Amino acid sequence: MLPQDDSDHWCDKCNEIYTDIYNKWCKPCNIDFFKNNFTNWTSGNDTIDDFIQYRQLKIDKHDDIIFEWIPYNQFVDVKEIGKDNYSNDTMYSALWNEGLLRYNSDKREWIRNPNIEVTLKCLNGSQNIIYEVLDEAENYNLTYGISQNPDTEDYIVVLENKYCEKCCEKYFAKIYNKWCISCYVKNSFANWTSGNEIIDDFIQKMLLNCDENYDNVCEWIPYSQLIDIKEIGKVENNVATIYSALWNDGPFYYNYDKMEWIRDSSKKVTLKYLSNQQKLIDELFCEKYYGIIYGISKNPDMEDYIIVLQKYCEKCCEEYTDISYEWCKLCYTNNFTNWTSGNQKIDNFIQKIQLTATSFKNIIEWIPYAQFISIKEIVENHDNFITIYSAIWNSSPYYNDSKNKLIRKSQQVILITLNYLDKSSIIDKLLDKIKDLMMDKMGNVYGITQNPETKDYIIICNNIFCEKCGKIYTNIKVEWCKSCHLKDNFTNWISGNETIDKFIQKMQLKISNYNDIVVEWIPYDQFINIKKIEKVYNNSFTIYSAIWKGGPLVHNNKNIYKREYYKKVTLKCLNNSQNKINEFINKVEYDSIKNNYICGISQNPDTKNYIIVFQDIYCEKCGEIYTDTYYKWCKPCKIDYLKNNLQNWTSGNENIDNYIQKMQLKFHDYDSIVEWISFNQFINIKEMSNIEDNNTTIYIAVCKKNYYKKVVLKCLNNSENRIDEFFNEAENYLIENDIYGITQNPDTKDYILILNDDKYCKICSEQYLGNKWCKSCQIDFFKDDFKNWTSGNNKIDDSIQTMQLEILYYEDSIAEWIPFNQFINIKEMSKVEDNNTTIYSAIWKDGQLKYNDDKDIYQRDNYKEITLKCLNNSQNKINEFLNKAENYSIENNYIYGISQNPDTKDYIMVLQDIYCEKCNEEYTDIENKWCKPCQINYLENSFINWTSGSKKINDLIQKMQSKINEYNDIIFEWIPYNQLDYIEKVGKGGFATVYSAIWKNGPLEYNYHKKIYQRNNYKEVALKCLNNSQNISNEFLNEIEIYSINKRNKIMQIYGISQNPDTKNYTMILQYAECGNFNNWMDYYRNFSLPAKSFILLEISVGLKEIHQKQLVHRDFHIGNILINSDNYYGSDYYNVIPISTYISDMGLCGEVNNTDKTNIYGVMPYVAPEVLRKKPYTKAADIYSFGMIMYFIITGRQPFENRAHDFNLALDICNGIRPEIPEIPELKSNWYIDLMKKCWDSNPDNRPDIESIGTILSKRVYYDEEYIVAERYLNKGYKENSQLTTHPQAIYTSRLLNPYTEGLPIDFLDSKTSTTLTKEMESLSVEKKRKASLSAEI
Repeated sequence: MLPQDDSDHWCDKCNEIYTDIYNKWCKPCNIDFFKNNFTNWTSGNDTIDDFIQYRQLKIDKHDDIIFEWIPYNQFVDVKEIGKDNYSNDTMYSALWNEGLLRYNSDKREWIRNPNIEVTLKCLNGSQNIIYEVLDEAENYNLTYGISQNPDTEDYIVVLENKYCEKCCEKYFAKIYNKWCISCYVKNSFANWTSGNEIIDDFIQKMLLNCDENYDNVCEWIPYSQLIDIKEIGKVENNVATIYSALWNDGPFYYNYDKMEWIRDSSKKVTLKYLSNQQKLIDELFCEKYYGIIYGISKNPDMEDYIIVLQKYCEKCCEEYTDISYEWCKLCYTNNFTNWTSGNQKIDNFIQKIQLTATSFKNIIEWIPYAQFISIKEIVENHDNFITIYSAIWNSSPYYNDSKNKLIRKSQQVILITLNYLDKSSIIDKLLDKIKDLMMDKMGNVYGITQNPETKDYIIICNNIFCEKCGKIYTNIKVEWCKSCHLKDNFTNWISGNETIDKFIQKMQLKISNYNDIVVEWIPYDQFINIKKIEKVYNNSFTIYSAIWKGGPLVHNNKNIYKREYYKKVTLKCLNNSQNKINEFINKVEYDSIKNNYICGISQNPDTKNYIIVFQDIYCEKCGEIYTDTYYKWCKPCKIDYLKNNLQNWTSGNENIDNYIQKMQLKFHDYDSIVEWISFNQFINIKEMSNIEDNNTTIYIAVCKKNYYKKVVLKCLNNSENRIDEFFNEAENYLIENDIYGITQNPDTKDYILILNDDKYCKICSEQYLGNKWCKSCQIDFFKDDFKNWTSGNNKIDDSIQTMQLEILYYEDSIAEWIPFNQFINIKEMSKVEDNNTTIYSAIWKDGQLKYNDDKDIYQRDNYKEITLKCLNNSQNKINEFLNKAENYSIENNYIYGISQNPDTKDYIMVLQDIYCEKCNEEYTDIENKWCKPCQINYLENSFINWTSGSKKINDLIQKMQSKINEYNDIIFEWIPYNQLDYIEKVGKGGFATVYSAIWKNGPLEYNYHKKIYQRNNYKEVALKCLNNSQNISNEFLNEIEIYSINKRNKIMQIYGISQNPDTKNYTMILQYAECGNFNNWMDYYRNFSLPAKSFILLEISVGLKEIHQKQLVHRDFHIGNILINSDNYYGSDYYNVIPISTYISDMGLCGEVNNTDKTNIYGVMPYVAPEVLRKKPYTKAADIYSFGMIMYFIITGRQPFENRAHDFNLALDICNGIRPEIPEIPELKSNWYIDLMKKCWDSNPDNRPDIESIGTILSKRVYYDEEYIVAERYLNKGYKENSQLTTHPQAIYTSRLLNPYTEGLPIDFLDSKTSTTLTKEMESLSVEKKRKASLSAEI
């Protein structure tokens, strides 16, 4: 409801509506307040005064920090805390007596917040370098102002108190927590020691590497802190013993409720005992402990070292499957004997989900009914045959964020019962309902229970159902129900015109998410401050700006709509529209599709003209839509301004003027305008360097006109006589919008480019080469550092220096001289090169230098696993050694540096960990420590351990295994049929039956931490059982080879082959697609977003490209053979997440392009190309035709030709050029998506694009492209709320033999016969022939 007191929303000073009504804040008046206050203070420096005034006039919101000149006598209790690590400026803590200004909305004035803690950054010698003061002030987000020490005259930047008073480091976590990791680490170093230098060093480095408030703090933990120690078992071939224990103090963790670091006392932990120091070192430097190690301890009696870890499962001694929830899948699934639902199907269903879950939140349980209390019926939904109850579950799982652990507690849940009258298949319907609810794997379903009195089975889920209507929330995340909110909020209105009312209702029904704009009928008296926008050259409508008192409906976090009062809007009044209702509605619909900014419709009671109410998207000067609606920026008006402003400036050179004018008219966004800027606008000009044979000089300066922004001036010497060369130089910077303008030095007459400082080094003004990394400065650093190290050999020194100076990019490895005592855990691996070279593995304590692009500095990657390559007697073969070392640097950047064994004097190459420990050759995949030759050897040696009983199958499996090329490729296997459990029929086609099953052992997957393959137990898979496949055909073997073993491919993945011992039929074991085919997915995600569609379409094109690149064609390409999996999701915290991983399946008909021996035609008729229907060879172009139909399905949400029988007549029409209907409307002309779709389904195969060109177009345009959005809005008919689609009963969308429907079709429609002649010929076919074709199809 609109507030009663309208006057409370108007500024009492200027009589305009407050900029911020809720806080009673008027931006113009507050800017005037600060302007009027300029005379009440001065810094004594005009430049600083101007800068502060500029900052104050930038105020935009009531809670903005007001940047001020702060007299030094306002600071008390000033204490030096140290030097800034980067600038070496002196830092002080202090109290600011008066404190900063804050706007008080009750008093409607600015008041002081006294006695706040601040940090003072004193810029030493800054009285002479004003631009550095301004640069420092601009660089900090939370800067309160500038001051000046009256004694030293140094300027001071006044900052938020975010520096530790003890060490001068920035606080570790939130500033207001004032928790400093550096102080904690330094103080703790003095208070403990493990007694072992390596361990002490490791812990200290781990502590110093803590950067975030979620990092584990690794500690030395005194053994006396560990109590209640109990042995769990032996692990890793009895090398280590696992214990459970309680840690008295417990680890540090960040408590988000208290917003501080505290200890989690009496924490249950796992102790991993290792019998000696070497084993401890091996364990510590294995990356598998990243993020789960609390610290190290030592048993004083047994001398065993102990790694203190997050908990292992106490029952089975294995790591938890889901550490966050402290959940062990193995033990949980061993619990099957302790419960039963009393129904075998339900038991199997629950067990299957538990076996395949990878996280506790994705499992469901059998829950005794007695655990529920306060059960209340909410709603009975007759349409969906369900009744919904609310209840309290006494033992609901709940994840405690503050302690990062799972607990059980009472929680409200939803109970769902099914109300079908036919109880014969009630269990199947119950389980299907649960599958639907679990589709997005968001933990929506908790389990199943049974009412002991009614015997009804009940689904237990979280609050995903609307309590009013019983339907699933349209957006579960924010508990938003579209139908109820339409009913609750948008029914109490009437426009007085039935056509208008129906149109508004239609627009309201189109909303798909809670934050969509809701089109409303808005009474005209809701508008105030109506102002005509004069400059609109169109007699059919008039544009006004106005204030909408009630404002639009906005959905808030409390699941209700509220009005956003006094919102600025644009009114577009169509003249005489009361007599042109249909024309008006067409205009509204067009505008809504084009820009989606329409708030509603109104009517002027005097003129009776109808009005389109838009958000504030129209420029008040020209009446056109803003070029950038977010920044309220209008390009045409800006161009007009620039044109009118031409007379107000000149460079004095016609060529320069023309060039700037041309650049101004080419600009694209609101902040990329090239200007002529007078040289007197620059202050604090400082020469940085001379480059390019002294033809160019680089300066740094402050530009007063550009809001005292630091800029780079690039002066081309004698450029007055090199204008063309100067323009070419300027063009290089225009591409990235790095140029602000041009100026000229009045003394030298040289022209100067004014460039963006952010992309230039602050030290040398060279352009950064990415992530604020400056090659020149880095090379200068290396040169300066040469004096700080030496190998003792000039040739070695020269080689290292050369490699350092050849660095090209911030990610390049930096070759160093590395003292040999930096290496620990050295182990010989092998001798190579005729025993002249020895390979060792080792740990480099300090580790390599890596560029941290967050901090813009190099940091060491401590305790790095590396390889040492030692050339025997290399001290006498320096040149040979250096040639080999330089090869590693040039070819692959694998070298970290050079060292020397102090005992043997041999020089050593320090390399990345690139050698396989088994074969001593370089890893095939160095990043993942995977060796292809070793893996293939292992598989070949394993051939004797299995057999399928068929030589053909054995040869195929061995051939498939030899194809592995990446660490995560699938290892194709013979899978004994008894390994398959919970087998359930999913569907049946013409050639095979498909089942889902659980593969108990699961596939082999490579663990790069342990450098071994491990089984992913209880993997859900799909079984494709080919009918009558006892006798293996070549087609069967070919289909297997076409499926993918590469997980990155978009062709369905295959795990192996098995054989049913009863039927003897062979079975392919394939990837299981949880979401089913594309049609099922569309049915479930009715309101899925356009980007999700775009992603899927692009994935489909990638999959088809993979098929065509192998010189294959699919032959049965339609949406039923496109499957969706949940490997990847689209969504966010405010939208339902949508699974979008897409795979092409059913490769049974896939064959070589040149294989034309296909007499039978199989497929789904609307997706089959016309030439194939006419029994011409199947080509890549036929797949492209099918792709065009898939594009149609995606953009419209409907199957092609769904309103027709798929019979001879449709086949005839397809061959005669009939295609799914696309409305001929102006808005869809010249639409790239529709044009591409039509090209794909062109009757002439030669006119169809290839999949490479299609992929190129889609990858460039399909995301958020305007034409694509317009096409989708006009063509997407959408799935109705109840999914009751009108589809012809003889429209068949499963693959089948089509020959009976294609008999009698001419072989060629394109040769010498017009379509008219052809149609007459086809109509001459006897009715009897059509009848026989139909009868044959039925048989």
